[in-house]
Amino acid sequence: MFILFALVGWSWTPSVSSAGDLAPAESPPPVETRVSDESAELESATRVESAESPEPGATDTQAQTVAPPPELAVPSATDDEKPGPARAQTPSEAPLLTEGFRRPSPYLHVAPGIASFNVLDPKYRQYAWGVSGGRSVARGRRFAAQLGGFFEHLAGPRDPAVDLLRFGGEFRVGASNERVFGYGLARTGLDIAVIPKDFYDEPGRRTALFFLLSLGAGIQGALGPRGRFLLGVEPSFDFTWPGVLILFRTRAFVGWRFG
Repeated sequence: MFILFALVGWSWTPSVSSAGDLAPAESPPPVETRVSDESAELESATRVESAESPEPGATDTQAQTVAPPPELAVPSATDDEKPGPARAQTPSEAPLLTEGFRRPSPYLHVAPGIASFNVLDPKYRQYAWGVSGGRSVARGRRFAAQLGGFFEHLAGPRDPAVDLLRFGGEFRVGASNERVFGYGLARTGLDIAVIPKDFYDEPGRRTALFFLLSLGAGIQGALGPRGRFLLGVEPSFDFTWPGVLILFRTRAFVGWRFG
């Protein structure tokens, strides 16, 4: 028995010493160290929690100091209605004129003196007077025209005198403002030549009929508060057929615009 106990004691002792030699038992840390470690863990946990869920006051302060990212402009259905960039203003159009030659109305011309001579025979000159009348029209800002009729009496100065009675239609077309009217002139009608008896052996007067075409230009002015009183001059060439006369003449006249 003694020997058995001795063997057991011998086998137990080296195992304990060897265990001590291999890994010495760790001693528990002091109390102060454990308290400081726990405090550090609590502080780190608090910082993590505050970073994950900030307090309301801190959130408002951060929202005020940090500007939100700019939003992209989204086109809307009313973009076309929004005012565009400022454009240079164009001058407003002038109002339409309504007086003088710009006012449609009837007219009357009286020509107390018309000087003319025959291009084929410059020594042959005639004096004439006449009247004409019709209606003036105006369109847009400048277009103007006069459409009417005329009557004239041309008397030759030499013996034997041949009187020409002419009548027909006249047409003036051009441009005007309220006071001035410039135009081209066209007239067409008939010439009735009253031939004295001295031209023939038979007594009495005879007549001859000619076709008349007159082409020329002219200018008129409207005077007075409403442009009723008219003054004008018209140079033109008169052609008769059969070819008897080619007259160049200048017609000066006065007139009145009604309405």
